[in-house]
Amino acid sequence: MKAKYAEWTMKYLVREGGAKGVIGMCYWACEEMKRAFPELRLTWGWIRDGKNDGPYSHYWLVAPDGQIVDPTACQFDGGISMYEEGNKEEEDRLRNENRTL
Repeated sequence: MKAKYAEWTMKYLVREGGAKGVIGMCYWACEEMKRAFPELRLTWGWIRDGKNDGPYSHYWLVAPDGQIVDPTACQFDGGISMYEEGNKEEEDRLRNENRTL
């Protein structure tokens, strides 16, 4: 991760109380980070954690060079082993069903 993104993420995590403070906050953290770095693209999809549990619905950012920037990855034990971008229709359907994204 680029130094400027890593620095922002560390400050955000300290402010929010660490990994436990960002559980379920992936969308909001990404929106806030995107405001600081407009070159990042907000992405929704599915992840598997480091224990290969999941898939879980999740938001993250993608840098112009294609690098994944995930300010809340630390909420998953063992990190994240897989990111799979979802599609807008699927995201909208889940949101309309009032499921947690």
